[in-house]
Amino acid sequence: MVEGFYFCCEFFSTAVKVWATLKLAGTIWEPRQTRRVEYGIWMGTVFVVAGLNTYNNSIISVLYSSLVMMIWISLLTWISRFLYYCQCRDVFCLIFFIWTMLALFDMFFQTLAYVILGFLNVQRNLFLAVTIQRAVYQMLWIVLFICGMKTADQWRKNREEVLYFLKWVRFFILPLLFCVFYFQRIYKQLVPEKMIYYWWIFLLASLLMGVSFLAYIVMQREKENSQIIRNKLEMTENEYRIIQQVYEEINILRHDFEKHKQAMHELMELGRGQEVFEYLEDIGMRLRKTDNKNLVNHELLNLILNRKFREGEMAGISIQYDVCDMSGLQLKSMEIVALFSNILDNAIEANLVLENGIERWMSLACSRKGHMLVISASNSWVGGKLKFKGGIPRTTKEGKGKHGAGMRSIRQVAERYGGHMMIETGEKAFGLTVYLKGFV
Repeated sequence: MVEGFYFCCEFFSTAVKVWATLKLAGTIWEPRQTRRVEYGIWMGTVFVVAGLNTYNNSIISVLYSSLVMMIWISLLTWISRFLYYCQCRDVFCLIFFIWTMLALFDMFFQTLAYVILGFLNVQRNLFLAVTIQRAVYQMLWIVLFICGMKTADQWRKNREEVLYFLKWVRFFILPLLFCVFYFQRIYKQLVPEKMIYYWWIFLLASLLMGVSFLAYIVMQREKENSQIIRNKLEMTENEYRIIQQVYEEINILRHDFEKHKQAMHELMELGRGQEVFEYLEDIGMRLRKTDNKNLVNHELLNLILNRKFREGEMAGISIQYDVCDMSGLQLKSMEIVALFSNILDNAIEANLVLENGIERWMSLACSRKGHMLVISASNSWVGGKLKFKGGIPRTTKEGKGKHGAGMRSIRQVAERYGGHMMIETGEKAFGLTVYLKGFV
């Protein structure tokens, strides 16, 4: 009877942790699947993980198995990656941090309870074995956990801060994993006085490390903010340059119009009407080449795409595009310039360095999936295997301090809108895919 009640509580405890983990992932990242599929997978995952974990705890004496915990973390990472637009690195950091911190907190309270019960001359292992007391303790812990989950909606509002935090969590994976393995020994070597001593050392070291880490983050944030300001100034200049070029083309056509009109008038006086028609056709062809097509129903983005496509064509690059309606795009002007100008500039530059005889081509596809904007760009590539640093390909161009900022700028815009970018290279092609929440 006692064991039945205990393992029911164990099942419910694990189920709540799995549900909360997937809910947090769904709060931070946008869904890939429909709500029905998402909730169906949620329910299936909850029952599978909770059932297997309860069965595992029923056949071994150790209430915490670090290996089993890592299996659950890996499984939840894969499922979250399938359900949401996110990177494995980010979602793994989120799930790992949640589960290891819960395990460490639980072990710490277990250690305190073991010591206190010893001083009171009460059975020490009330919370370390399959007992009613531990079952009730688990239920109280889960109630507090569920109450804390009510603040999860705030994570969506502060998504950028959460993603920035997750970027640094990966540095704590090994220390946290070591701590989980080490303090798990409380269940194998019941030496509470020694263990509580090491707990205080651990807490003090964690406090010092946390303060140092926060100071480092503040310094990095200031550095990144300075870089963002420089990027914004550069993007503002690019935006101004694009608009200025359009007006220059208009002014050139306006300036030459009087000369064309005079030339056609003279041809008409000489009775050379056929040449006038040919003259008009040549002017029409020039106008069509400089005409900005309405590609995406967005004024600024139309200017950028038309300008970059013309630059590519003038460089002898074959261009293919398949773009969607961008009329509801919520990105700011500088972000649009930073995102699309850098993507297309990188593709054009990659083609310009190709040797003669190699086909030059680039493609751009934009599609809308609910609130998400998916941008896929590819171009001809013969650069071989890329080396990455911080998730960004290392540039092969001179002046490495200057170059490479384009990719960082693309990633910054994507992460600012709860997305990410993926890079793939083949023998003859370079591919870049960007996911972000581009629509309300």
